[in-house]
Amino acid sequence: MFVTHIIKATGISGAEKHLLTLLPGLVDEGIDVCLLILEDPAQPVPHFVERAEALGVPAKTVPILHHIDSGLLPRLRWHLEAQRPDILHTHLFHADTYGLLAKGLAGVPYAVSSRHNDDRFRSNRAFKVFNRYVSGSADRLIAISDHIARFTVEVEGLPAQRIVTIPYGLAPTASASSLRVQQRTDWGYDDETPVIGFFGRLVEQKGVDVLLQAFAEV
Repeated sequence: MFVTHIIKATGISGAEKHLLTLLPGLVDEGIDVCLLILEDPAQPVPHFVERAEALGVPAKTVPILHHIDSGLLPRLRWHLEAQRPDILHTHLFHADTYGLLAKGLAGVPYAVSSRHNDDRFRSNRAFKVFNRYVSGSADRLIAISDHIARFTVEVEGLPAQRIVTIPYGLAPTASASSLRVQQRTDWGYDDETPVIGFFGRLVEQKGVDVLLQAFAEV
């Protein structure tokens, strides 16, 4: 089986890190994969390509010049016709839009789309009409959490029967317990003191302002 994954990337965040874990795992299971990265020439991501290839995942960049890029669809069609994947798997808005449209043109048999975020723009009425049309090419929609699954149904208006929830998988770390003990020691906390924290990008979508208010109340 051969699966082509498509994502637009400007760096390595949650969805990109997920692929750097998922794709080598698929390779270990005997599945052939390729990663197509939609890359803004003004924001190149050579480090993403390098990390993927270092993990044994073939990766190629495909230029995307604007949000609306009339040349991207034929470029993706060319790559898909050359690769002839059994499944196309798209991630995030630009890859969903252009990838799922190219899927039909290139004759790819099946497509899967992963929903990684509850983006506010997805509630726009015009977007929802367009999104339902494009998403119709996806045989399955993967939500990374139950919340995202509900959002996909209630806000995007997509059918629940086509959605499956699959949380991100993380490789186990044998030294996690010892690292936890060392970190608490470095911070000066004993074993009984509750410690809470946050890991993530400092962007509005993460709701860090709400979290800080909650921290203060706790």
